[in-house]
Amino acid sequence: MRIEKLIKSFERSYDEYLEDESKMKGTAASISFPETKEEVSSIIQSLSVSRIPITVQGGKTGICGGAVPNTGHIMNLRNMSNIIQYQEKNGSHYVTVQPGITIEELNKQLYKRNLFWPPEPTETSATVGGVIATKAQGIHKCLYGETNDYIEEISYVDHHGQIFTLKRGERKFNRNQCMLPNGNVITLDTNTMGIKENHDLIDIFIGSEGMFGVIVEATLEVLNRPKEIWGIVFFFQLASDIYHFIENMKNTDHQVGTASLAAIEYMDKTALKHVHELKQVATKLKDLPDVSGETVGIVYLEIFGDLEADIEKIAEKLMELAVESGSDPDTAWAVSGEIEIEKTRALRHAVPESINVAVERARLKDNRITKLGTDIAFKEKSFEELVNCYQTDADEAALDIVVFGHISDNHLHVNIVPKSYEDYCKGRRLIEKWSAQAAANRCKIFTEHGVGKLKKELYQRITSKAILNELKHLKKQMDPIGIWNPGNMFDQ
Repeated sequence: MRIEKLIKSFERSYDEYLEDESKMKGTAASISFPETKEEVSSIIQSLSVSRIPITVQGGKTGICGGAVPNTGHIMNLRNMSNIIQYQEKNGSHYVTVQPGITIEELNKQLYKRNLFWPPEPTETSATVGGVIATKAQGIHKCLYGETNDYIEEISYVDHHGQIFTLKRGERKFNRNQCMLPNGNVITLDTNTMGIKENHDLIDIFIGSEGMFGVIVEATLEVLNRPKEIWGIVFFFQLASDIYHFIENMKNTDHQVGTASLAAIEYMDKTALKHVHELKQVATKLKDLPDVSGETVGIVYLEIFGDLEADIEKIAEKLMELAVESGSDPDTAWAVSGEIEIEKTRALRHAVPESINVAVERARLKDNRITKLGTDIAFKEKSFEELVNCYQTDADEAALDIVVFGHISDNHLHVNIVPKSYEDYCKGRRLIEKWSAQAAANRCKIFTEHGVGKLKKELYQRITSKAILNELKHLKKQMDPIGIWNPGNMFDQ
């Protein structure tokens, strides 16, 4: 295909590609929708001659503006959505995919083979490429661990348009040096970056927000799907009861035989209020039972295993803990099987979706407003201390907040819902305050959403100059002409 047909001049009909779920809006001169890695290579070869910046997009589900173009060219990978091959090696299963395949479509195809990919964000319209770029974790991290553990190989296109492949374990840092597939040697102060000796080069790409090249294929390790999947939702009418349940649950072993607790999620009263409003217009939520107005919060759990008897033992223990903590067992939801689980997961996914709707309403009054949320894993506090800290600060600032997220490592997402631009500015200051507190306690501040453009200033304020300089040094080595995703994480 001629390059003129691949690269299109930007027109108003493409305006939807100027923003992502953050509601930040950018600008671009051209756009492309490649379908193969060879087309990606051709496009980059053409653009790199003039050093035209390239912003890479997938599903545009990010909330930090990472897929929003500053200028130059948009490369949207939505048409690179195929599964290339399945493999089995030494008893392990792998699937090679293009980066534009969505989590929903990947799950659908893997289900046919009784497999699944553990990094599973609740936003199923996210793409595999986006998950890799931001190192998104999903709700099952407490059981399956880091996203990196399930990425075996990537193929990427560099700033010259050359295609290279990185296999896990193939290239590692030795004495702060590592050879790229093109033969160039890059250096990295591993002490400054907090990276250990023998760090795998492939992990530099995971969570890099597309600063080093565009991933055009990824080989993922996939696991056998559990034979039994259960979901339980507990409802509480007192905040103190929730805190009691969560602390007791954290101090209890929840592994029995083949079964383990796979997801532990929290949603506060305000989150449920927003979901109730969305439910009135969202067809996919109409099957969910109504939640009592007296509910101040819920805890959503998933249990995976191969034997129903093992799962039942965990469920019975959880029910005992919930009853001891004041939750009415007659109000609990308990479901099993893929179809029913998807309904309860829809409740969890509806929280950020409903917040997006609320933010969009505020934007109609003032388009300077974008999404405001935290991504902090605040392990240094108890769950009760953390929630109370967030709520107290929000009350003092007269701001509405929604608190939800992962209980196991106190990785709660706090979304501020502004009514005005004044609220928005106050909300930004509050997030800066919480981030500074987290940094002082050496907590992880940018966990799975990335930094993008919206949190760039915050990232630079709380990150040491040594780390920033080392990251810029790495960027210069990997992208010497500075074309990849300009404006993400820092100014180039």
